[in-house]
Amino acid sequence: MHAGTTQSMLDVLATGIHVTEITLGFISLQNLLDGLTVGMVYVLLAAGLSVIFGVMHVINFAHGELYALGAYFAVAIVAPLGGGVGFYVALIVAPLLVGVVGVVIERYTVQPLYGRNPLYHILLTFGLVLVINDLIFLIWGPSPRRIARPEHLTGTFELLGASFSRYAFFVIIFGGVLAFAVWALLKYTRYGLIIRAGAQDRRMVQNLGIPIDRYYSLVFGMGAALAAVAGLIFTAGRGQVVPEIGFEIIIAAFVIVVLGGLGSFKGAVVGGLGVGILQASIIEPNFPQLEGLVIFILMIAVLLLRPRGLFGVEFEEGGEIHRKRDEHQIERHPQRSDAKVDERARTERAPRH
Repeated sequence: MHAGTTQSMLDVLATGIHVTEITLGFISLQNLLDGLTVGMVYVLLAAGLSVIFGVMHVINFAHGELYALGAYFAVAIVAPLGGGVGFYVALIVAPLLVGVVGVVIERYTVQPLYGRNPLYHILLTFGLVLVINDLIFLIWGPSPRRIARPEHLTGTFELLGASFSRYAFFVIIFGGVLAFAVWALLKYTRYGLIIRAGAQDRRMVQNLGIPIDRYYSLVFGMGAALAAVAGLIFTAGRGQVVPEIGFEIIIAAFVIVVLGGLGSFKGAVVGGLGVGILQASIIEPNFPQLEGLVIFILMIAVLLLRPRGLFGVEFEEGGEIHRKRDEHQIERHPQRSDAKVDERARTERAPRH
């Protein structure tokens, strides 16, 4: 994880002018606000990544570029409309556009590889990183692009004798509401029920006549849209967008997902907020030179002591994931699967010498 990236977040998203230092134990109130702000960006980014893996078992290395793409779509929207109404239009339209890109990616590149070794998905999404980044350079160029935010979200306001960033509170509140809405969608709606059922037993859902492939496409699109929101709110606070932001953030996202547990939405929220508070509230103010080291040591410790992460589900080799892969291959190629069964049966009946 790059220390410069986190410091940029602190400088841009969560800077307040101290009037009185208010401490909660060994953490000041301002530092806690810094951590929550950075953590909320992490939550939105890691939640999309974790949902995609939890439902589809796809490790999406292109998630950081979808984050960057959301920021650049926002630049294209805000530039002609201005930082007032344009910002809120971008907050709705840019994630929708990136969500559509995500659906297209899943439908035409990821979906044909279901049933194959997971390494194929890793190689595919890594290739998409290069493709999307080259497209960003081609369309918007290598120079930083400015993005404005509304006037009423700039500056500071007084609270408990200290002055805090308005934009930091906006990020925390908006990000928290959005994360809660996604959780409620997956937990309490029919769409969420089908998604959770498909993650448990894809073939059973297919046998009920539900087009689970369409739902998978929507899941990938939703994860991409969450990444776009994270990219937009971060770069709007920074005031400019650079093509490298996808590379800078994806390492942090994977660290958080590993800590919280691959496939766990709760783990993405707890991991994102935890890493944000640990970085911005404790390490950065006191031990800035150890920032990256501490986070990676924590991740290594979790992998050694609890490989599935804090809230993740562990899959054994040859277990559930492989069974789902075999079932999906049977759905796509029933004749080929039947032929393999017949061939195996003839082999078993053949006399041994």
